[in-house]
Amino acid sequence: ADVFEPARALANAADAQRLRGDLDEALKLYDFALESGHSNELAWCGKGQVALEKGRFAEAASCYAEAVGATPTHAVAWTNLGVAFARVGKGDIGVLREAVMAFEEAADLDQAEPAPLNNLGLLLGDLKSHEAAVDAFQRALDRAEFVPARERADLHTNLGVELVELDDLAGALGEFQKAIEVDPSHQGAAANVIAMRSALSGGEAAS
Repeated sequence: ADVFEPARALANAADAQRLRGDLDEALKLYDFALESGHSNELAWCGKGQVALEKGRFAEAASCYAEAVGATPTHAVAWTNLGVAFARVGKGDIGVLREAVMAFEEAADLDQAEPAPLNNLGLLLGDLKSHEAAVDAFQRALDRAEFVPARERADLHTNLGVELVELDDLAGALGEFQKAIEVDPSHQGAAANVIAMRSALSGGEAAS
């Protein structure tokens, strides 16, 4: 414990530097923490976040892989590992499968947090797996009761977008309306509702 505490303190100091925007100084402190020789998921997570913010996605994936290796129950590290894999794996189905598995692992580890499932839904939507994306967003909404209104509205909007892809315009309209009910200031939600109403009325007219 005596060896670990200085490493944790260094990682916390690095976090403070990163949040102030000094990524290079933060990186030095994370490296000092890791050089203590103790397995430290905080420092690996911090290095991964710096790499994400710098757009170095392969490096971020490597850092988060070290983090979950050190602490396999760290749900946020699994989520960010999935984010990094999703960014680095464009066009590589093997890496994208790793991203899917990372998001699922995070969702299993923290069953009160919708973020892993939201990220999973976004990835599946990008992969044109729209039914699976709908399932992911619905699962996210099932655990989103206590998250901020803006995040719940985003989930309803994301679900609505996938329902549009499946030609369920009425279902999509319902989700976009729920987004407005949850967060009346939600950007784009009103426009989505207008677009869906127009599409539905046009379809009725055509029939």
